[in-house]
Amino acid sequence: MSKYAAPLFAGALLLGTAAAPSTAPSPLVIPLHAERGKGGEPRLGIDVTIGSSTQRVMFDTGSTGLRVLAKALPAEMYRRTGRSAKADFGFGYEVRGEEAAASVAIGAAHANNMPFQVIDEVGCGPQVRDCQVQDAEPDLFSGIYSGIFGAYITPQVKGCCVSPLFALDGGVGRRYIVHAAFDAPTITLNPDDVTVNTFSVVDFAAFGAPRGCIRIYEAGQETCGPVIFDTGTPQLLVTTTGMVPARPWSHATLRIGAWTHDFPVGALGSGGVPLSVRRSDVIRIVVGLTAMQEFDVYYDLDRRRVGVVTR
Repeated sequence: MSKYAAPLFAGALLLGTAAAPSTAPSPLVIPLHAERGKGGEPRLGIDVTIGSSTQRVMFDTGSTGLRVLAKALPAEMYRRTGRSAKADFGFGYEVRGEEAAASVAIGAAHANNMPFQVIDEVGCGPQVRDCQVQDAEPDLFSGIYSGIFGAYITPQVKGCCVSPLFALDGGVGRRYIVHAAFDAPTITLNPDDVTVNTFSVVDFAAFGAPRGCIRIYEAGQETCGPVIFDTGTPQLLVTTTGMVPARPWSHATLRIGAWTHDFPVGALGSGGVPLSVRRSDVIRIVVGLTAMQEFDVYYDLDRRRVGVVTR
């Protein structure tokens, strides 16, 4: 069980006085499921009940929106809106379908009218028109999930494709902690202030993510730019507009505000974190699931902040 699960009673004990009753909702701890994709890659799943149908979908902090394959979800569990929806999940594939709404629950949290996407087909994305469509759906969402729960923090807008956490009743999903450790992964909704204050918190920069710097040792190269914590990506990925440093790489150190963390570099299963550095027209630091095993990440929608704490 996550260390954030216990309700906080410290206020009632302070100086021996009784605390006034609070109407604020308590923290809600939602279990996640550490699993392996069809190719052996590490993944996190989350159980989502749509109507009365429970679906296990991929929990992904690197994308937005709840999206579920239509063939996996009984049609009477939801209602379509008639508005088209689509998303590109990389590798040249695009999911297409329609916006819908339904009663949705994750653990003890729920929403009576949550928007989401029903996926009717998988096709080639606009940038890769010759992809092998017949191979797309079996490999979609690692081949083991019926959809995806995209929890990346984005501004509040209407429609199917922002984080479904924002639509939960009582505002309990407007701030949350992701505990991605494989032994007992969880997401804690509405964490208490004492817990939040243990995190090193920074504001989002203008590009919609916190700014950080990663230094790759041996090469002596530091790259600074937006940092995305992405449970949907197994590795640590750096894209740079500069030169790609020569191997070998044994360690990489990430710095965000006052927080730093050192990653030993190695292949999956070696005890290290897989690191990929690529040349691109944008600078980005993507901290994937294997890299998130020793720290927790806090998201705050209303204040547009992200926090990190090493366990």
